[in-house]
Amino acid sequence: MALSANTQLTLIRGEQSEFPQDAATVYEGAMLGDNSGYARGLVAGDAFLGHATEYYDNSGGSQGDHNIKRMRGRYRGKVTLTGVAVTDVGAQVYASADDTLTLTPGSNSRVGVVDRYVTTNTAIVEFQTTEVAAIASDLTALLSDLALNSYSDFNTYVSDTAVNKSDIVVIKSDRTVSASDITALRSDVTILQSDRTAIESDITVLESDRTTAESDITVLESDRTTAASDRTTLLSDVKVAISDAQVASGAGDWVNVSDIKVTVTEILTALSDALN
Repeated sequence: MALSANTQLTLIRGEQSEFPQDAATVYEGAMLGDNSGYARGLVAGDAFLGHATEYYDNSGGSQGDHNIKRMRGRYRGKVTLTGVAVTDVGAQVYASADDTLTLTPGSNSRVGVVDRYVTTNTAIVEFQTTEVAAIASDLTALLSDLALNSYSDFNTYVSDTAVNKSDIVVIKSDRTVSASDITALRSDVTILQSDRTAIESDITVLESDRTTAESDITVLESDRTTAASDRTTLLSDVKVAISDAQVASGAGDWVNVSDIKVTVTEILTALSDALN
């Protein structure tokens, strides 16, 4: 049943705290339950918040109007626990109401463990509020995980670590080789750049030579045109000289004919030189 009056609570150890109170009456010594974030006299199934260390009637108020003082964490208290035996030390303890403890789980709220048997229906219970219970659960899970990780697993981990260290050494070596290759590539690039500069210089020289050759060709073409003109003039002169010789011969002017022969000979020599 639920408390209807203050009850002296004999506690051995604990931590004082406060928690927002529900719109309800809470009696000193009542076990507190969490009702959607507000403390009330524990109802079976509530998360256990500890024991109230004061009386406060908030039944006419709103949730959170008052912060109820409570004992929280891990603490021990001498309580009535029906059916407890000396062999129940360490057994889980549950609450079915804000003043009723039991060793039967069912739909009740877990509140702690039997610390020591005192006498018939009386025991020292170590209470553990929800926060402590959650930590204990996490610790149990951690210990279980540690138990699953055998020594052979640890040896495997050590072996893997050694392999990883070896791989790191190889990677460092590869990185050194890569750095050497990069240096060699840079040297090759420098040589290629030098070769390209030399090739560009050769191209410039070839361009200059081509320009000079084109200029020489132009000069030769001009000389050839001049030579052809000269040949034409010489041939014309030869024709004139022969014609004059014919006229002089017909007139009996042999002196002029002789001069014309000399002139023709000179013209032929000049023509031969021009043709060569």
